Amino acid sequence: MGLQVEEIRTLDGLAALEPEWRALWERLPDAGPFQSPAWLLPWTERFGTSGLWVLALRGGDGRLDGVAPFFIYADPQSGARQATLLGNGVSDRLDAPGACGQTVFEHLARRSDLWDACDFRDLPTGSALLEPAALAGWRDTVEAEEPAPGLLLPDTTDALISGLTKRLRGNLSNARRRAKRLGTVNVTTATEATLAEDFDTLLRLHAARWAGESGAGLSDPQVQDFHRAVARAFLAEGWLRLYLLQIDGRAAAAFYGFQLRGRAYAYIGGFDPEFAEASPGALIMRHAIEQAVREGCVSFEFLRGREPYKYAWGAVDQPQYRRRLMRR
Repeated sequence: MGLQVEEIRTLDGLAALEPEWRALWERLPDAGPFQSPAWLLPWTERFGTSGLWVLALRGGDGRLDGVAPFFIYADPQSGARQATLLGNGVSDRLDAPGACGQTVFEHLARRSDLWDACDFRDLPTGSALLEPAALAGWRDTVEAEEPAPGLLLPDTTDALISGLTKRLRGNLSNARRRAKRLGTVNVTTATEATLAEDFDTLLRLHAARWAGESGAGLSDPQVQDFHRAVARAFLAEGWLRLYLLQIDGRAAAAFYGFQLRGRAYAYIGGFDPEFAEASPGALIMRHAIEQAVREGCVSFEFLRGREPYKYAWGAVDQPQYRRRLMRR
């Protein structure tokens, strides 16, 4: 007996699915934070309610075996309807966790009255949405997107630092000396008591770092609200890593990331340009990576983008793909 597909079109219906969805996510060791209900439910509440179309795949025993978390975006100009994944635009490594891709594609074909095109972005190698062949009558393209560099971590911080290039070790040592000349240097970690204030500091430092740049990652109030909700949820789970580097009692840099299932993720950060001579961004990144080693992580994920500093740490590209389908 094949998988049965249940459509969920309302936020209440998706919230009711959350316990089973969470249990499914926990059974899949390779499913990362961006595929978790703790990330995708806050996203849906803010960005995806109007076109929500989640497919819940159940086996013969009724157990939830897969989720294809779609929503349908209707272009306000053309009216074209595009099926894509919840979390689109603010996530890496999206997927349909546990889902059988062939079952999903067959259901897409049966419900082709709902969509004109599919655009699935940020798919990792082995994604359920990359594996099946397109059905007859569909135009199908798969292309590489920006990779998500990642760093395999050693067992100790000494091994981490000794494995760096001489140039990077020297730069980090010089940055630390310059910072100490400006005052006492320390790093704090957000707690339940400090989260609201620490997140405000992150926003301020991120805005200072990207002043004058259009489309900066945390500039939109709706995106800020989403991340506040995620930060609260991830803190409760023990996944949040929000660090502030302070120099002479002032916040000089911020790191916003996550840590779960033996992997650390660097999402975004910022620093005060007044402290640029001390390279506070490099110092807080060092702290985040060393802390991941201390906590037993096997990898540090820098996420999407080819910024040179990632490769200086020894990161290697991990491919991500975009698949687009259109009915002829």
